[in-house]
Amino acid sequence: EKAENDPGGISALYVRGDDDSLAPLRGLAAIEELRHAVASFSRTKPSFIHSRSFGDTHSYFLASAFAHLAIQPAGEVCFPGFAATAEFFEGFMEKLGVAAKVLKCYIKRHELKNAANALTKKGFTMAHGEAMEGLVGDAHDMVMEKVAKS
Repeated sequence: EKAENDPGGISALYVRGDDDSLAPLRGLAAIEELRHAVASFSRTKPSFIHSRSFGDTHSYFLASAFAHLAIQPAGEVCFPGFAATAEFFEGFMEKLGVAAKVLKCYIKRHELKNAANALTKKGFTMAHGEAMEGLVGDAHDMVMEKVAKS
């Protein structure tokens, strides 16, 4: 962000990468933070990104913040979307003869407080599933909106 307003410093941004170069940034928050910095820079100075392919949602989400995007002629852009998974250990713990004891929160909407479900359930409760769908849906909507605006 300092480079954005420095007239004598960086004059342009050029990134050559591929999906593997984004491996350390797999979290959406990290990608979004970097994307914000690239978009800020791109408002005042030229920015370019080149890749063989953009093989996942995260890499294209970041690339869409650059002013200029180039891809190899045989490359592909893949935008598969988002998914979420959760592990449940109640059945495993039963086999070990171990039981989890969890202090329940008695507050409004306590059914949406699902952190303990991994230890106390064998699968998603209706509320837990709805919460996960909401998180994934919100992430999807945010990415689609920002890519569409870029």
